[in-house]
Amino acid sequence: MKQIRSRHSLYLFAITLLLSFFLVAILVCTSLFLFAREKNQQANALSSASVKVVSIADTIKACAPDMQQAKTLLGADKDFYLYYDENWQKGGEPIYCAHIDYTISDHLLTAKIRFYKTDDMESIFQMEIKEFLEVKK
Repeated sequence: MKQIRSRHSLYLFAITLLLSFFLVAILVCTSLFLFAREKNQQANALSSASVKVVSIADTIKACAPDMQQAKTLLGADKDFYLYYDENWQKGGEPIYCAHIDYTISDHLLTAKIRFYKTDDMESIFQMEIKEFLEVKK
């Protein structure tokens, strides 16, 4: 009888050990998948923000020095903010924001375009552009 109980105890111990191993493996795999998902979202946000920044920069350069026209074409508010949803479309729930800060001095337009997430203000991408303005005679 003792020998049967001893076998059952070893059998239960082996099953417990195997279940523990698989539980740890599941936890490690799940955390790796979550980490990979987060990095993928960050990479997608960076890629989309860089494309949008180039588009905004081209619009600003084309409209220079008329920044009011650039605001209108871009659909920015009075403080030069643009808001995008999770699919990088204007309108909807704002997830991403672009802020354009510019100065014009000595026939030089300098604009700093910064994209960030609206929930935690985490910067995604930023770029500074400079455009020489024509001197009117």
